[in-house]
Amino acid sequence: MRGLPNFLLLIIFIISTVSCRTTSDLASFSLSNLTIEPRAPATEELFSVSVTVTNTGDIQGIYDANLCIDQLQIVDSNDVTIISTISTISTKTFHKSEVIKEGESAVITFDSLSLQEGLYIVTIGYLIEYIDVGC
Repeated sequence: MRGLPNFLLLIIFIISTVSCRTTSDLASFSLSNLTIEPRAPATEELFSVSVTVTNTGDIQGIYDANLCIDQLQIVDSNDVTIISTISTISTKTFHKSEVIKEGESAVITFDSLSLQEGLYIVTIGYLIEYIDVGC
């Protein structure tokens, strides 16, 4: 019986050592190259949005890409202080996840998108682009 508590302490130590991670062991990501193809699609023409994601962390991680497309409406005003107001008419969101190894990059693409005529803001993470559909 005397050896059992020492054995349990050893097991607890091994489990805690294996399962603990330091903050330097976290995956972190940077984004670049937000691309819309074709750049100025016609109304209801299929287009794609892609982004390059780089894992700058110390371990493999999962990046959850959220594509948000907001349709804008510009309302002119006769007020001298406010020339125009921009408001969001509608929002579409899409989601994809990608496993990316440490130090590697991946291109995440959202395909077969289509929109009605209008001006839109396209965002993934902190990257923003504008698209004018049907111009």
